[in-house]
Amino acid sequence: MKKFTFLVLFIFSLNSLFSQEWAEKMQNPNANFYEIQSDFYNYWTGKDINEKGKGYKAFKRWENFAERRVYPSGELSLLSTTAKNYQEFLSTYQPETTGNKFTSSSMIASTTWTAIGPMGAISGNAGGQLLKSGRICFITVDPTNSNNLWIGAPAGGLWKSTNGG
Repeated sequence: MKKFTFLVLFIFSLNSLFSQEWAEKMQNPNANFYEIQSDFYNYWTGKDINEKGKGYKAFKRWENFAERRVYPSGELSLLSTTAKNYQEFLSTYQPETTGNKFTSSSMIASTTWTAIGPMGAISGNAGGQLLKSGRICFITVDPTNSNNLWIGAPAGGLWKSTNGG
């Protein structure tokens, strides 16, 4: 029995020697995103990123999720404040509903969007596919000025708003 216990303890100690420090830090809400990111890239330097089961893809998903939510400080504790911030927003901004539309004195008319281009055909077809410029592929907010927004549509081009949309 003593040999078995010793073997189990030995295996666990080996596991801790080869553990990936960045993976453990990801679970710590007091850790810093940029330190974890640095540890991750240092660990993977010179290794095959296509090796299955080593955590590369899982980290990249987490990194994509967390990076924009902790900018610029990198504090992971900011990830848990999303719900609180949303409730605070709802308490300060209470739009009146009229049918399916929201109206508020603080809302700005949609004519404030400027077409940047390039523009494709609004309708018609190309290669048997109907063209519609209303499909939106991305919405991006300027990290230094939240009033600057960009929206891109495949056939509708790039649109910009400088007053929050």
